Amino acid sequence: MSSDYRSLPYSRSSLGGFKHISGKNRLGRFTVRRKTIRKRMGAKLRDIKQQLRERMHDPVRQTGQWLKSIVQGHFNYYAVPGNLDSLGVFRGRVIGRWWRTLRRRSQTRPISWTRILALADRWLPQPRVLHPYPADRFAASHPR
Repeated sequence: MSSDYRSLPYSRSSLGGFKHISGKNRLGRFTVRRKTIRKRMGAKLRDIKQQLRERMHDPVRQTGQWLKSIVQGHFNYYAVPGNLDSLGVFRGRVIGRWWRTLRRRSQTRPISWTRILALADRWLPQPRVLHPYPADRFAASHPR
């Protein structure tokens, strides 16, 4: 068995909340892709759903501030290059759970999807890469 990982066409491993996938980048060079483990994301979304249920009748502003801190904390850890799709999925699922919770607050006038999107734009951060590749980080502090 060869110990050279580059000779493998495709391999996976999980470490630190990420699924590491070896592959090639757009230039055809070897790269390691990192994706959020689905089980971790699902567990976090279940916790958020439970908390939203408990905070159902809190003011929207208070719940929005709380959700902002939760989503930003998730992004602070998982915002690595190549994981932007998973961050967008996480944000979208949080918006959906918040919408369902707000719709259950009253029987008279349910909140519309356009209104929840406006609230999400107001309170929830957009996904963006916060951690550059390690080589870029090293080059920034050690110019050659």
